[in-house]
Amino acid sequence: MEKIYLMAVDLGTTFIKAAVYDTEGTQISSARAAVISDSSRPGVFLQSGTEIYRSVLAAMKSAAQTAGSDISARIGAIGFTGQMAGFMGVDQALDAFRAMEDAISRIPCGSEGLMAVGLLGGSAMPFDGEIRGTWVGHTWSHTKAHFYRALLESFAYELRGTMDSIAHMYPEWNRFGDVKIIGGGASSDTWRQILADVTGCSFLNYSGYDAALWGTAVLAGKGIGLFDDLKSASGAARLKGVSAPIREDQIAYEKYMAIYEQLTAHMHPICEKLLAIVK
Repeated sequence: MEKIYLMAVDLGTTFIKAAVYDTEGTQISSARAAVISDSSRPGVFLQSGTEIYRSVLAAMKSAAQTAGSDISARIGAIGFTGQMAGFMGVDQALDAFRAMEDAISRIPCGSEGLMAVGLLGGSAMPFDGEIRGTWVGHTWSHTKAHFYRALLESFAYELRGTMDSIAHMYPEWNRFGDVKIIGGGASSDTWRQILADVTGCSFLNYSGYDAALWGTAVLAGKGIGLFDDLKSASGAARLKGVSAPIREDQIAYEKYMAIYEQLTAHMHPICEKLLAIVK
């Protein structure tokens, strides 16, 4: 019978370690790859799921190569062990957000009474450096999709608050038109609809169009005379769809927006006291 080997992978907090063993427990090879983390603020320890995945692949590949092709071709099983106090949500495509898109689309506006404040590092407009994030109103009936939708709604409330502040300070801007949206979030139909219903503006989907990269390319092209003017190159953006406000949901979100403003106003002194303790 052909000899079988085993691989073990340890998902540590700072390193991913991988090793190849024979069935007697002899370590044939080992390797490790660093995991990037962010703990720059008190009480915060963040790691990217994508970066962890890449480190896992790097460590496994290195261990297999060190063991040699003859042995690595006969690895019969791979075992994983991870951090005791860590979690990472993924679907088959390693994309938890995409997996929840359908679930959050079936949840009514207001997330059935669950509200989030997604401000992990303060608010820019109006400026409040002490406020932090929270969820309120959660019950046994709320699922992870409710929490995710509530978080998206909180970002929409913040955008609406910013737009209201601009309209107040600059009356000439008191009427916002259509909003062009790009990037990964723009591909979410539900996210765009939430933004439209909360702000009252239509959101134009230009997802898949990287403005930064294309803008850099246009400037380079202009430098060598490829474009007569910068405006002539704007045709690269392609409109993929429009999310217009739904009047019924827009009216409902007006009530939630008022509650969100009250919540964030009352949170300031509490967050200020909490920060004073940890500083």
